[in-house]
Amino acid sequence: MRRPYLIAALIAAAVALAGQFLWHDRADGLSIDLLYWLTQEAGLERAAPLEDRTLIIAIDEETYRRPPFHDPATGRSMPQALWTPQVAIVLDAVLDGGAKVVGLDTIFSTSASAVIPNYDKALYQALRRGGREDRIVLAKAQHQVKPIEPDRGLVIAVGDESDVRAANAIEDEDGVVRRMPITLHGEKGLETTFSAEIFRRATGRDLHLAEAGVTIDGRTPPGVADRALLLDFMPVAEVPALYSFADLVACAEAGRSDYFATHFKDRTVLVGAVLDVEDRKLTSRRFVKGVDGGNYAERCVHAVMPEMGGEHARQSIPGVFLHATAIDNLKALAGLVQISAPLRFVCLLALALIAAFCVLRMKLPHAAAALIALLGAWIAIATAAFANLTVLPLVAGTAVILASAPLTVAYRIGLVDRGRRRLRKAFALYLPEPELERLTARDELPALGGELREVTILFSDIAGYSGLSESLAPAALVADLNRYFARMTEIVQRHGGFVDKFIGDGILAVFGAPLAKGQHAEAAVQAALDMVSALESDSTLTLNGQPIRIRIGLHTDRVIVGNIGAPSRFNYTVVGDGVNLAARLEGVGKMYHIAIIASEETRRAAGEAHRFRELDQVRVVGRDQPVTLFEPLPPDSTRDETCFAQALTLWRRGAFAEAAVRFRELAHDPAAQAFAARAEAWARQPPAQWDGILNLQQK
Repeated sequence: MRRPYLIAALIAAAVALAGQFLWHDRADGLSIDLLYWLTQEAGLERAAPLEDRTLIIAIDEETYRRPPFHDPATGRSMPQALWTPQVAIVLDAVLDGGAKVVGLDTIFSTSASAVIPNYDKALYQALRRGGREDRIVLAKAQHQVKPIEPDRGLVIAVGDESDVRAANAIEDEDGVVRRMPITLHGEKGLETTFSAEIFRRATGRDLHLAEAGVTIDGRTPPGVADRALLLDFMPVAEVPALYSFADLVACAEAGRSDYFATHFKDRTVLVGAVLDVEDRKLTSRRFVKGVDGGNYAERCVHAVMPEMGGEHARQSIPGVFLHATAIDNLKALAGLVQISAPLRFVCLLALALIAAFCVLRMKLPHAAAALIALLGAWIAIATAAFANLTVLPLVAGTAVILASAPLTVAYRIGLVDRGRRRLRKAFALYLPEPELERLTARDELPALGGELREVTILFSDIAGYSGLSESLAPAALVADLNRYFARMTEIVQRHGGFVDKFIGDGILAVFGAPLAKGQHAEAAVQAALDMVSALESDSTLTLNGQPIRIRIGLHTDRVIVGNIGAPSRFNYTVVGDGVNLAARLEGVGKMYHIAIIASEETRRAAGEAHRFRELDQVRVVGRDQPVTLFEPLPPDSTRDETCFAQALTLWRRGAFAEAAVRFRELAHDPAAQAFAARAEAWARQPPAQWDGILNLQQK
């Protein structure tokens, strides 16, 4: 792995480790809270497939405002310790109605019987009956110093301590309840909590407790870890079905046993406070505010008080809702599941690596867009997983992306980009842009060496340069040449080539290196045509006030391409016989009075992308092998190629007089007129030997 990527990987690994261990619980807790909101906003919530949802008999604000709990004449409310007769009436009615289990999440820690003899007798009798049938569970609050327990008389009435269970919730470090315990340590060792015991009695499932964990019917239920259940509140806008305690008291006193049978038969029931202030908990659904009184069931006697309509959304929820949620989660096996620590680290590392490599590889605006896309994808993945009850580290993952990016940017700007800028500054004057990109991407310095590669070489020269420049002042000559070179270089680079060097008024350009390009011959031909066209159409490209005409030679061959020279001074260039031939073809152009001559190899490599006409066969100086010459034609060319080809056939056969006649017919074709003049001369004095190939005597 190259050094920048290794450093970026180390940055990503360090950030992922920090995300794995720093503020782990707080970050994952916040992830759960945010995912509830995201899941609801995305419409991805799904309810657990459970029909037997827990019902709540709510000791609500309405209860405190209705008789007998409130005296309108005096404006005073009855102390809750004196409510035991009404509690007994409702318990009896619910048990008679066929409820499976009733959990009393209200702790009567004192007894009015100590002051008023037999005042709590009715409640004792109701508890004794429910206790014998295993259908009553009382709540207690377990503390380290002294637990808050029901009055001893109530405990004796219900049966024994096994019918009293701790109703504690687990608050995380940030004061938010996200888990409910399944077991706690009691006087006799591990024992079920309030909600777990109600679940066990309501379902008859085998709930096994052990220090190592909790199983239901021999299996660890989803969402249970460390003997606690990670609560699934979805859908978060839904609250348990509520029955106002005041309405049920009036209903029982009215003898409406049918109402209780209809609503409570075979159901799990909790009795608890649903009040504005007391016994409220901040939970993981805190970012999805809800109202408490939005789910009242069909009333028996009293209509819902208008002022009890639950108009104000709240972050906190009544504690009894937590127990109802825990019971229903256990019934549906639908708790939230956090991914394992190794998998969590893999997720964080993958996110950090992607973020770091995006910043390292891309231009900063593109990297910013990629990071935004990565954040969006991560949020979408985490939300979709949460909808399927799997908790991904949303906050930690977002944090590692946001941390990896600037750290990698700092490394890139401070070291990598600085090195690349120095590299560009040092070699930009003689290395082509593609080669610079390759070197800077690899973070390596240029070195001596080359490779054998097929390229197309373009060699151009200004026709009549000596005559045009001899009377021109040096400053004006340089200005004209620079303007000409700039335009020609732009055309070459636009077609994927690079200018190797300027030789006086000549240009040596290469197509197909340093980056391999399969259509290099096609690109070189098009660049040559555009160079000629630009000089014809742009009146600013002049030399000494005269239009510039150029000759171009094109040849495709395998040559050595690379950094050639001495260790202290070298250039990226091309070396080989193919370069010399391209220069020879440029010089040949003056014999035919045409701008561009291409070799047969270039004609073949260009394929059908351009029109060519065969021009001649020659032996250039320094080569014994004949070269077939072709002229690339612009798309709008109107030259008579058929007549030229017929005349060329006569020429090669040695019928010079007939060839001259046919060439003269092409009055507006400079090459044909050059052939005609030579054919007429040879018709008068034929060469000693003629094989159809012209032997050139000068470069």
